[in-house]
Amino acid sequence: MNIVLLGAPGAGKGTQAAKLVAEFELPHISTGDMLRAAVKAGTPLGQKAKSYMDAGDLVPDDVIIGLVTERLQDADTANGFILDGFPRTSAQAVALDAELGKLGLSICYDMRFPELYRLMALEGAEIFVAPSSFLLMTGKDHWEVLLRARAIENSCYMLAAGQCGVKYDGPTYGRSLIVDPWGNVIAKASDKPCVITGEIDLDYQKKIKRQVLTLENRREDVYSLTKQAR
Repeated sequence: MNIVLLGAPGAGKGTQAAKLVAEFELPHISTGDMLRAAVKAGTPLGQKAKSYMDAGDLVPDDVIIGLVTERLQDADTANGFILDGFPRTSAQAVALDAELGKLGLSICYDMRFPELYRLMALEGAEIFVAPSSFLLMTGKDHWEVLLRARAIENSCYMLAAGQCGVKYDGPTYGRSLIVDPWGNVIAKASDKPCVITGEIDLDYQKKIKRQVLTLENRREDVYSLTKQAR
């Protein structure tokens, strides 16, 4: 089992990681801890990271990815791991594809545009990720419906972290979800800060994709989707 903790600095990822380590006996892989250890040990990646840190710059993706990749080769990760603080960028998420499945990245408002998710599915996405901040009034009616629809349409998992609490334009809905490719909600949060977990079974995802031939049965002689070069 592989667990990825997503959240803003100070959200409590480290606190929850300690509880998950005790519950599942998996190694806790924190990018912050790895950076400090690599710098202290004077490893090649640690020295490279230190040069950026001393200059007051962010440590670039290639260094972070290198540290995580090295750590995931250790024997204690064979049965799974807990990632804390990774991925933080698109490049880091892409680097996780080999470990967790091919990710399709989106945010809040994107879920109202099914064509985006269809394009990602056509490019091989198996798991959609949608960190979001839905307001209470729209969230109560649209949040779960939209997420389940995007998962069903494309036979993909949907991981949606929903902000909770009150922000500048009103109360947010919370209720983070994990939806499987059949559209079942396999984990759901409350409207309070918490952690939810769910199993990602890519063999099951492929099975559903073979049963529900949505992608194969598109009528490209009638309509088509194209991704614009940027």
